[in-house]
Amino acid sequence: MQVKRQFQKKTEEELQRTRNDFRSVNTDRSTNTSLKIWNDYCIGLGLFKPNTLEPIDIYLKERYIKENFNKERKGDVVNLFYDGEFDSFRNQLKSKYNDLLKKGLAKIEHTKAITKKEYLEILKAYNCDGPINLLKLLILNLGIHLGLRGGTHNKLQVDQFKHKTDDCNWKYYEWVERTSKVRNSNPRGKIHNPRIIRIYENSENEKCCYYVLKNYLEKRPNGIKNDAFYAQPNCNFYKNKTGNWFKRSKLGKNAIYKYFKEIVSSLKEKKIVLHSLRATAISWLEKKGMDFKTIAKISGHRDPRSMEKYLDMGNERKREISNLLSEVKITNGGKEKEIQIRKRKKKMI
Repeated sequence: MQVKRQFQKKTEEELQRTRNDFRSVNTDRSTNTSLKIWNDYCIGLGLFKPNTLEPIDIYLKERYIKENFNKERKGDVVNLFYDGEFDSFRNQLKSKYNDLLKKGLAKIEHTKAITKKEYLEILKAYNCDGPINLLKLLILNLGIHLGLRGGTHNKLQVDQFKHKTDDCNWKYYEWVERTSKVRNSNPRGKIHNPRIIRIYENSENEKCCYYVLKNYLEKRPNGIKNDAFYAQPNCNFYKNKTGNWFKRSKLGKNAIYKYFKEIVSSLKEKKIVLHSLRATAISWLEKKGMDFKTIAKISGHRDPRSMEKYLDMGNERKREISNLLSEVKITNGGKEKEIQIRKRKKKMI
């Protein structure tokens, strides 16, 4: 029995007409500009298809190249990521950069951490008096307490947080990490367990992570799509200070970045991004003398070398190291006291 087609078959002309109707003019303009630059490049180097004056094809998306070309040139296609000509150019740039790095003329800009003093100043400037300010404090505290990467905030789900009490009747929220492709079992069969972090109650700080999280979860509505953790604030709340604090819709990642930039707007001298909260957590724990295994339970690192870029020595730490190496004890006023080496010599005499 022949099955009847649900949709009528379209000719190629009709399909092309449909594509033209939905084509973005701005995208076309950008694409044509890029193609013009590529054509000029091909004319300069004589890169044309055999027996034609047509420039060879170019693919810029790395994923497309990996899936379709297997890191090799096939036919009349130039692979900007793996083609030999471009590899040579990139290697020259890399060697020049390494040479400048050895001479101390190049500097790698890593994510800056927030100091304790800066963090306390931010807490003083904000209160949980509205949905937007509550969200700002929540993003700040959760990013530090959980050592979250910049893009992880948008992927949080409400069922990752459970309220519990330990054996000593201390209240806390337990957060269980969602395992990603990176943290799943590897080909050797080794399984990386998800991070489980506790957020304990701190009665001395009303703006600590526990109380901010508790306040948010009490006001957060149920029924948000995909159980997304962050909810959109209800802007009508500020008109009469009544009604729901949040809407039943997910807060987008752009809004999360926007609120974070606003709460750290006072730190203009430093390069602070959402990923800086992860660097802050690692930096604070390291300054308190925590070993790598302890810090790794929060950050999820498996190699100590990958943690080094987060450890930025400030002026205070550099002075402390210099004083230890020179064995000089300095008072609060900055005056030099007796050198310990001289004391040892006098005792020996």
